[in-house]
Amino acid sequence: LHSDFGRLALSSAVISDVLSWFLLLAGMTSAYTDQSIGAMSAVIFILLCVFVLRPAIPWCIRNTTADNDSSGYNEQQVRFILSVVVLFGYVSDNFGSHSILGPFMLGTIIPSGELKKVLVDRIQTFVSHLLMPLYFLTVGLRTNFSYILTNENPKFSRADTNLWRVVAVVVLANIPKILSNYIIGLMYKMSRGDSFALGVLMNTKG
Repeated sequence: LHSDFGRLALSSAVISDVLSWFLLLAGMTSAYTDQSIGAMSAVIFILLCVFVLRPAIPWCIRNTTADNDSSGYNEQQVRFILSVVVLFGYVSDNFGSHSILGPFMLGTIIPSGELKKVLVDRIQTFVSHLLMPLYFLTVGLRTNFSYILTNENPKFSRADTNLWRVVAVVVLANIPKILSNYIIGLMYKMSRGDSFALGVLMNTKG
């Protein structure tokens, strides 16, 4: 992260994340409800967050932290913000968009600084030690390789899935990402090693 190559990879990952999230939100919104209504409600909600709530949040922070101690934020404020995450999900869901849109927009409009650090410090342990293991455990339990490599499940009896097709999907999902980043790196006068390393890093990023 302290080298030019690391900063380039990190910047590319951030841009990729932003575009991926907006594409994901657009896809979920269009699939969740009628496309015109879902798109219009999503745009209205985003505009409200950017032009109404974003200027109001710094004002609320200044007026609620004036009399606090040197740490800046107390437990009630942190609990309130975490409750607002749930509220934003509920509001965006009732707007006709997907519930993920609300928490995503709340994270983007919260001003960077001590508040974000406090929130990360308070919930990082809970997320990394409880939610993430539960998520990976659930995904792992739902994965049945016998259904992928054989036709034991009647639902997939017509899929004609075999090991070679699975390998082909994995290769086609990884090689184009590595190769595209490698070519772009060469176009911008990067060395072959750095271009390949950038491709691998971006591929592991997803």
